[in-house]
Order: sequence, then C-alpha cells, then structure tokens
Amino acid sequence: MAIATAKAVASTLMVTSSSSLGFPSTAAPFEVITTRLSPDPDSGFTNNAQWPLIVYKHALRMDEDEDEGQDQGCDRMVSLMVSNGWTRPWAWGVFSYHHYHSTAWEALLCVQGSADIQLGGPQGPTFDVQPGDCLLIPPGVAHKQLSEQGGFTLLGAYPDHNGCRTPSADTCRRAPTAKQQASIERCPAPLRCPLFGTDLAVALEL
Repeated sequence: MAIATAKAVASTLMVTSSSSLGFPSTAAPFEVITTRLSPDPDSGFTNNAQWPLIVYKHALRMDEDEDEGQDQGCDRMVSLMVSNGWTRPWAWGVFSYHHYHSTAWEALLCVQGSADIQLGGPQGPTFDVQPGDCLLIPPGVAHKQLSEQGGFTLLGAYPDHNGCRTPSADTCRRAPTAKQQASIERCPAPLRCPLFGTDLAVALEL
C-alpha cells in the first residue's frame, strides 16, 4: 500500500553581489529557498496553495561586530524588522506541536542556537535553522520544532505596513474550518522583506 505524504517542491537561488535581484549587495551571498507545500492528507493541514514557504539561509551575519554583545545584536535585529514594516518581534522558539496561523504571515529570524523545524505537517520537510536564517511562513503552513540546541532563539514578527497590515496571528492546531480556510486564502502577502525592506515579490515569484 502506498503511503500518502505531503509533497514539497523546492527551488534555490544564490543571491550574490552581481545578481542581487533587488536585495542589497551588502547582504550577499546567501540562499533563498522557496518551497511549495501540498496539503498533508493525514493531518488535514491544507498548507497554502497560493504562496510558497521562503527560507533565507545565512542572510544576516550575526557576528559582524565582535564588540557587540548578544543583547545588543538582538536589539539591532528587532529594530531592523520594525523599521522594515513588521511588528515588534517576540523572542522565543517554535511550539513543539504542529500549528499554523490563518490570519497572518510569520517571519522567524534565528538569532541564537539552532533547531530542526518541520514545515507542512507530519509528512513535511525539516529545515536546520541556524543564526542568520529567516523563515517566511505563509498562512496555513503548519510548523513544529523537533529539537533545539545552544539556547535556540527566534525573533517572530508579522506584517504591519501599507498594503499588508495583519499584526495579529491566531494559532490553529487542527485541520482548518471553512472559516479558517477562507481566512488563509484571503490573507494578503507581505510587500516588504523583514530583513532588507525590499520588494518581497522578488522572492515570492521564484
């Protein structure tokens, strides 16, 4: 008997100073990984048929200033995300159970430690998240923390800029109701990148 699994179709782009595609050259080089996740048939998580999961790998250097302490570095990242039109972030990890948000996109920026995060439900892919990595999770896409080490800490924020003001995120643990699915489908995509303030359409269209 074949076992149904959540299918993931991924593509990777290396951003360099000569092909920044709208990203600032000071950010290069780093990888942009976009992953389109199909519904998970076992859990009932529908994920998001319209928008991909976006992962920036090593997008920010967390050790640029040797004289900068951990708290100062975290404060710098908080200011960065707020200045780019996202809410003032919370600092924590990811829930140890599968969940999703039906009302907002979520940006998760790793500032300390590392963790394995599963996306898309129990059959979805797992990402090794390290300092300087940022996940942009569309509404409806399930996520769960499998393991962590080194005092794993994320900054989590939600879009709050013209064209996409969805600062409040719910937390859903089961297959979406008709109302939640409608919310997932009508939720607007963010226009501004939380790290660089650039047009996020570049990454969304990869």
